Amino acid sequence: LIAKKRHIKQGAMQELLRPKDGWIQKTLGESCENVTKGTTPTSIGRDFASSGINFLKAESISESGKPIAEKMAFIDEVTHKLLKRSQLEDADILVSIAGVLGRVGIVKKDVLPANTNQALAIIRLGKKSDFERDYLFYYLRSPMLEKQIGDINVQAAQANISLQNVRDFQINIPPSKEEQTAIATILSDMDTELAALESKLIKYRQIKQGMMHQLLT
Repeated sequence: LIAKKRHIKQGAMQELLRPKDGWIQKTLGESCENVTKGTTPTSIGRDFASSGINFLKAESISESGKPIAEKMAFIDEVTHKLLKRSQLEDADILVSIAGVLGRVGIVKKDVLPANTNQALAIIRLGKKSDFERDYLFYYLRSPMLEKQIGDINVQAAQANISLQNVRDFQINIPPSKEEQTAIATILSDMDTELAALESKLIKYRQIKQGMMHQLLT
């Protein structure tokens, strides 16, 4: 069921995000308040901490775009203030630009305050952006964007893309934000169904493990 739902969602993304009559194309940079990236604490002579401010790395973001708590690092308050450029805000979109390319996440209030390193690009839309946040989140995870990243990275010796590459991403959008929101809602509902199935699978595996232990003891 999970495999089938993923396949259906992939097809839906292809269809819903494919440009149609009346759609326009914009680069990411021309309709964002800021596109920047983080900094590793050690580059300014600071160390990670055992607890404190959340510090997100590429591996801290799951394939579904949610932060993975157990894979976050920590920095102290002083380091967080020193790394002002990479302090994260609610609704920031993160894109991995080194190592595993194209992993996309959205920053929510429950992980703040938080910071990040140079392997993640920070996309901040601002109030005047032409992009609806959730629509952009899904577009950045689409096969169309995967192809753009692949075309950029094919000439590189190592897996990485630059901030200018991110700013130059070509994004196709419907003429209204309402249509963007409607598309994002459909894909979000599919994600919710997938998450419910994956949660069931974990539960069934745990039950089976317990039963095996009980039956084979």
